[in-house]
Amino acid sequence: MVRRRSAMRRKKRRRGRRRRRRAVKEKEEEKKRIAEKGEWIGWEAEEEEQWNLEMRKNKQIEMKYGKCSF
Repeated sequence: MVRRRSAMRRKKRRRGRRRRRRAVKEKEEEKKRIAEKGEWIGWEAEEEEQWNLEMRKNKQIEMKYGKCSF
């Protein structure tokens, strides 16, 4: 049973990695599209990216320690 659990964890971790890669790819494509149009809403995108990073960090902490407030 223990082995199966670690396998599941590995699977989940791999899936997360894939998701992150896809997100990065989408972001780059979006930047290209915006560059082609010539309109750049820079601050909004930066703000959103910062928020995403914050949420990702929180999620990692949550996964490590469970739901708890600091």
